[in-house]
Amino acid sequence: MIGRPVGVNLEPGDVPEIRRAKPEYAKRLIGMGAAMLCIPANPGTGGSYGAMARVTEELRRGLGDDAALWSGTRASPACATRR
Repeated sequence: MIGRPVGVNLEPGDVPEIRRAKPEYAKRLIGMGAAMLCIPANPGTGGSYGAMARVTEELRRGLGDDAALWSGTRASPACATRR
């Protein structure tokens, strides 16, 4: 509808229920057109690398190989920005 890929954060930490990284929410977002799901390890919500890895595996099992998942943090070299 907007002509651009849309990515949505789903978090493993203490966030409102609808933002939690659960397969049922991920399936709903993919069905609504999300092109990518981002799973951060946000320490401000109690997220951790361990929780990020765990929910990434859960989402992969629940969604299969066709869904685009990005797991990481802003400090990750994979997310370096240009200045």
